[in-house]
Amino acid sequence: MNKIKPNVEFSQALSDRYLKGSTEGYADKLLISELRDEMNAPFLELVGFEKVGQKQSNLRELRIAVLDHLCIDHTKYDLGEVCPNIEELDLSSNLFDSWVGVAAITSQLPRLAILNVSDNKLAIPENPASLKSAFSNLNQLQMSHMDYSWKAIVQASAMWPRIEVLAVPNNNIKSLEFMDSDVFNQLRVLNLEGNHIESWEEVNKLGQLPNLEQLSLYGCGLKNIQVKENSFSRLSKLSLSNNRITQWEHISELDKLPMLVDLKLCGNLGFEVNSQESFSQGIIARIGNLQVINGSQISSVDRRGAELDYLKQNGNEYLIALSQQHSPTGEQQIRNFDAKHPRYKFLVQKYGPPEQGEYATKPTTLKNALIMLRLEWGSKQISKKLPVTMEVQKLKVLIHRLFNLHSSELTFFSYGPKNPGLYIPLDNDLRPLSFYSIEDGDTIVVKESV
Repeated sequence: MNKIKPNVEFSQALSDRYLKGSTEGYADKLLISELRDEMNAPFLELVGFEKVGQKQSNLRELRIAVLDHLCIDHTKYDLGEVCPNIEELDLSSNLFDSWVGVAAITSQLPRLAILNVSDNKLAIPENPASLKSAFSNLNQLQMSHMDYSWKAIVQASAMWPRIEVLAVPNNNIKSLEFMDSDVFNQLRVLNLEGNHIESWEEVNKLGQLPNLEQLSLYGCGLKNIQVKENSFSRLSKLSLSNNRITQWEHISELDKLPMLVDLKLCGNLGFEVNSQESFSQGIIARIGNLQVINGSQISSVDRRGAELDYLKQNGNEYLIALSQQHSPTGEQQIRNFDAKHPRYKFLVQKYGPPEQGEYATKPTTLKNALIMLRLEWGSKQISKKLPVTMEVQKLKVLIHRLFNLHSSELTFFSYGPKNPGLYIPLDNDLRPLSFYSIEDGDTIVVKESV
């Protein structure tokens, strides 16, 4: 086995990797995958390191340098003469023991914008601001597996006055100490995944960051969500996958985030749902501005179906609370319902209230009745056996999928062989098919709205 000599000088490592043909293996798919995993590229959208395997004939032209696992711990040459144009640098898993050693390199790279120092045990200087000139153009920084607390990171932040993207996964962050108003003012993207942040009370402390747009709390052990009012004013993308969130009320809290449009929320196993699709629908109904859930775009049809389903599922509880509003405990029942379902009243205004008759016990024979229907879109026809208790909105979602329809400007009618010229509009999404007296052998026709 070949051993890399310890205490390697930066320029020598750079030359060995990029001038002596030792790049073989560093541009293969495995390396690229490892780099993307390490830097969480799908979330942070950091790019460029896929070019690391390109052999350079002139180090002065080098823009991207990946020098991980090379036992580098110092430099002794004028890097302004060797590699002045480096913009992205990976120094992860080397032998640096302080930021002073890293700064000795970065201070000679005036174009450096992206830096990875993960898995180096770097001591923070007593006066971090004294090194800020060494990182004057740095805007993206990766620091995973460095055993830093958030307090230490805030202390060190004086070195990086222009930082916009900060990834500190798998550190020793358990609390997020209060930050002065001038800390991380330019920060747009923050990755805290794999740390041990169990309470949203800590997360709320990040709500004052004026430019924060993306936040990853993947696998942090979060047990609750309770969003502070008027916080996270620009947060548009949030990852909460693989946590310990188990209550729908906590999901509803995310509707307080005014700009949230993209949410990842997989792997929270405490929710009682029949499928991942049902889980996604429950999220969509509770967060009004959401446009993407777990990487999938939310269409207007998806949103309408999810909201109507949510309206129907909780309609009986709503009607009971409403009927008791004049009783001694009525006001409290209404308050409890509103706290549990904060968007429900808005959905009632949007679609109309649920009707008491929809929740009456139906005969078992009706519940189990299936009828064969012909679904028709233009020249295309599909026959499907469906329950007569199926709601119109669920039928519409099914038809959109079967015919791969994307328009929301569609009208649905039914007609039967008994009255082939009589088209009945399916105009109430909350009604079951039985309400329209749809029978076995009838046809559902889909037409463009006029």
